[in-house]
Amino acid sequence: MLLLTCPFCRWPLLLPDHRLGLTHRCVNCGEEYDTSKVSDAAQLSLTTSKSILPNMGVSPRRATAQDKPKTPTASGLLSQLTSPHLCQHCEGPLEAIGRRRATATCPTCQRPASVHAVLYNCSNCGELLESPARQKGQLTRCPACSEQLTVPSDILFNDAREEPDGTWFEFPCPWCRTMLRSKQCFAGTTAVCPHGLHTFAIPHSGDPISTPADLTHDPREVLHRYTERRCRNCGLSMPSTATRCPHCDRQYA
Repeated sequence: MLLLTCPFCRWPLLLPDHRLGLTHRCVNCGEEYDTSKVSDAAQLSLTTSKSILPNMGVSPRRATAQDKPKTPTASGLLSQLTSPHLCQHCEGPLEAIGRRRATATCPTCQRPASVHAVLYNCSNCGELLESPARQKGQLTRCPACSEQLTVPSDILFNDAREEPDGTWFEFPCPWCRTMLRSKQCFAGTTAVCPHGLHTFAIPHSGDPISTPADLTHDPREVLHRYTERRCRNCGLSMPSTATRCPHCDRQYA
């Protein structure tokens, strides 16, 4: 019998001699390694191994963020994928893209696939995570700390570039204090801040947003802007269609 230890987390493995050289997946950290390349292999008898294993002093641990590969984002940060993206052609799994939108080549069907991801920080350990956009509002687990969390929505990015109206309000991000804008219908939704990528629930109220329509209460004032203009010579109002100022007699072509 051989007593091996995982090169990643040092978790022990009792292996028969004839199975040396096989690839083994560690039951503690989930990493695979070649048993023939483990440098600290020890030859043990079956009775000796039973007495040594309980006293090795090695305790199990969860896989950490350093044990799993990360994908660089467009800003140079590293993200971890909570669930694989799916190809829209064959529904094959796709790797992390490290940004909100990208086109990736599917390894299964070799066709270009559009990928929409949500990037956000884990509220428990702060790790930068990446989830498929189809999972917005669903429960998932952080691959770094195994904490259960809700995949946030990216509605605060306002990709449609909608102009605020009377149904919008303004509020500060509870993490970075940056002022954000949201529609009233999105109140209570778990969303991600476009600036700090922190997650929080959109409040149910905030400060009203002043729109161009709110600045003018008298319709006649709006009409006045289009029917009159100021003379460049005397500065007084004159009809917008006039070719001569009635006050200073300035001629306009």
